[in-house]
Amino acid sequence: AKPAPAAPAAPARDLQQLAELKRQVDELRPVVAGRLAGLEKRSAGSWGAAQFARGKQRLAAADAASGSRDYGVALARLREADADLKAVEQRVDATLRAALAAGLAAVESGDAVAARRQLELALAIDASNAAAQRGLRRLGTLDEVRGLLAEAAEQDRAGQTAAAAANLLLAPDGAV
Repeated sequence: AKPAPAAPAAPARDLQQLAELKRQVDELRPVVAGRLAGLEKRSAGSWGAAQFARGKQRLAAADAASGSRDYGVALARLREADADLKAVEQRVDATLRAALAAGLAAVESGDAVAARRQLELALAIDASNAAAQRGLRRLGTLDEVRGLLAEAAEQDRAGQTAAAAANLLLAPDGAV
């Protein structure tokens, strides 16, 4: 009786494990990359804070590990990146609402700098947001109204009440 040949089970099992890890990396990588691309289109780099940056860094680390064929590390980094980017995605609507509210409140209070910053953030998150677009158009008239009011006040002090009244009539409806 011949002795049974040693089975190369361990190397085959290792190759199967490696192939499975690579398959999982190949499956998850485009999902995470798509999530990142979507957030970049919404300017998450400016409002997503450290979590967005960390997700982006982890995706790069996953790519580096995958390039070195360290698929276990690559998969772990991809999962971490995915979790970070999902968390940022979950904040999109709240961030948009907060930027709109702050921007419109700043328009109402006459703080043009804060209004512009917040409304532009809202448009960076959602370029088709009608409220942010209206707020920026309204903000554009704010300086014009301020100029007309200042001119009217100066004319009134100089006794030119007719000219002052004409400037007040030039101001957009509801501005005076």
